[in-house]
Amino acid sequence: MKTSQVSGSKFRPLNAIAVVGLLLASLWVYAGTVANEFVWDTVFYLQVHEQRIAQLNLENFIWMLTSAEAFYWHPVTWWSWAADYKLYGGLDAGGFHLTNVVIHGLNSGLLFLLLLKVLGFTRNRLPVAETITGQHAILPAFIAALVFAVHPQHVESVAWVAERKDLLCQFFLLLALITYFDQHSQNRKARWSGSGLTLVFFLLALMSKPMAVTFPLLLLLLDVYPLGRSRYYQPGTESAGPTPVTRLLWEKWPYILAALLVAVATIAASQGAITQVPVGIKLLNAFNSIVAYISKFLIPVSFTPHYPYFTTPAKGVELQHFIPVIGFLAISASVVVAWIKGHRGWLIGWLFYLVSLLPVLGLISAGTQGMADRFSYFPTLPFYLAIAIGVKKIGDRFSASFQRMALIAGLGVVLLLGFKTANQVKVWRNELTLFQSIIDIYPDNYTARDNMGILLLRAGAYDAAIRQFNAIEQMPVDQTPMLSWRVIAHLETGNLDGALRDLVQLKNYAEGHPRLRLDLDCYHYDLGWIHAQLGSPDRAVEQFLLLGPDSSLAYQASQWLDSIAAGEAEAAAVERAPALPGYCPALFPQNWR
Repeated sequence: MKTSQVSGSKFRPLNAIAVVGLLLASLWVYAGTVANEFVWDTVFYLQVHEQRIAQLNLENFIWMLTSAEAFYWHPVTWWSWAADYKLYGGLDAGGFHLTNVVIHGLNSGLLFLLLLKVLGFTRNRLPVAETITGQHAILPAFIAALVFAVHPQHVESVAWVAERKDLLCQFFLLLALITYFDQHSQNRKARWSGSGLTLVFFLLALMSKPMAVTFPLLLLLLDVYPLGRSRYYQPGTESAGPTPVTRLLWEKWPYILAALLVAVATIAASQGAITQVPVGIKLLNAFNSIVAYISKFLIPVSFTPHYPYFTTPAKGVELQHFIPVIGFLAISASVVVAWIKGHRGWLIGWLFYLVSLLPVLGLISAGTQGMADRFSYFPTLPFYLAIAIGVKKIGDRFSASFQRMALIAGLGVVLLLGFKTANQVKVWRNELTLFQSIIDIYPDNYTARDNMGILLLRAGAYDAAIRQFNAIEQMPVDQTPMLSWRVIAHLETGNLDGALRDLVQLKNYAEGHPRLRLDLDCYHYDLGWIHAQLGSPDRAVEQFLLLGPDSSLAYQASQWLDSIAAGEAEAAAVERAPALPGYCPALFPQNWR
């Protein structure tokens, strides 16, 4: 089966110019990221583990290769951060962001080259009017890749340094796809070398982010169409014959084995963080995510760093929650009908999208998000192929004047997308802008309110922090973490009665959630401290006597206890007793960061 080779191994100046242009476009729309701070998980990855990335010696190299911090195994991403640390002379946020932008620009260029490969297959394999070869493929591929470069749906992946793993994963998957197309459109020798490269790139993608585990299934889809390997096979000769599915599966056993190992390891590492949500709710949320990513690709508005679940057990399931299911079924039926009519690309593109999304649809989820823009970074690639095909059809079927108008309109769309992206980058300027942007769209978002309250608390804006925590109190969620923070805010503002109420309520909540591991020494010390400030030494003594004998807090309270035990009158005891050290903030040590 012969195929045209649009972008082979020869150097093509136009291709190089296009790749450079895509890189420059990425730098243009994401220029604002260099002024952004490290936010959210980036603080955990980089600042908490600074000693690890500061020196890439053998010990740290092995740690990066074997650790599963934050429930992810991604050694290549760790190594890239270590390289940035060396390159920029430390934790330079602007430098780390710049690297993200450059990788995104390279991904845009690789997408352009991949589209050239795909568009180069013969007319019977793609729904285009004629074979797209040479320069005829460059403009459609470039425009599609340009839309990818500037589309605001990808801001989260680019502007969030923690999502370097997303960028690197796609970088290597694109290389794997390019080499896979190469190995099945050239001679037998090239196939063997290409096969090795494809596997290496896939392994590097897995080592960047486990989301790549479904890649072997994507290769099988491409074998069906447009490669056509499930029907005809060319072992380096002109003969052709049917290729059994078992043979296609067998040749991919290294991919499948690696994917299974990483999938099992990832699920095992995230067991403690898997969200306990009913299966029915997860399924409805998955259908909503599938449709929502498409809608945000077509109508790029209302992006936010944290999307809550589509619905929750507390909210219940109503008729409108099944609308995404209907949308999913309608699209699925349409692409099946298109396949029957001979337009095979639509079904393969749809399945490519679904299979790519499968690991991040929340069916086995760790975290509180219902969906995330970063999850669409790789799965939406078929949409950009559709753009390229659409551009080619305009060039084939319409007059020159219409083509000029379409080109002007297309450039206008690209500019609008670019300005939208540049504006969305500002959301990631710092954690205050980040969480405020979520609250603006979802006022009842627990994650945003909780994090905003903690930020304000640490900034000394105690009253503002209390307002955030009070908003959480009205939500149908576990109140325990919020109460532990609001106790501190009340103590800092001198509202001892409010702190006392929250501490009592906190104990009741914590008893029903043993996994929260309330520090009882800290709890009893704070109760005693409050009672001492309120002039109730008898109650303070009662709480201090409950402290563990080996607790440092017991030592802090010992002099005060000795003074009270001298038998002085209550008022005198309080007046003459040594001053107690400050309250204990670490009611939940794992939360006090």
